[in-house]
Amino acid sequence: MENTEVTTETATEVAAPASSDVIIHASFAPDGSCLAIGESPAWASPQQWFALLSKHTVNSYRALSGGRGVFLIKRQRLEELKSMQ
Repeated sequence: MENTEVTTETATEVAAPASSDVIIHASFAPDGSCLAIGESPAWASPQQWFALLSKHTVNSYRALSGGRGVFLIKRQRLEELKSMQ
C-alpha cells in the first residue's frame, strides 16, 4: 500500500495584505449611518470620513455582516486623503 500525502487549502490561507496596505474598519447604525471608523482625522466625523473614503477610493470597500465593513487602501493614499479638508 502506497503512502499518499494529501494537502488541502483552507480559507485561513488567504494572502495577508502587503505591509503598505491599511485596513480601515467601519461600523454602522441600523439606519446606515457610520458610527465609528478607523484612521479618522480630527477634522472629520465618522460619517464624513466614510463618505470621503467612499468617494476617493475605487473598489476598496468590502461589506461585512453585522453592520460592519472594511476599506483596504495603500498607506500613501491614506495619508493623501487625511490631508484633504
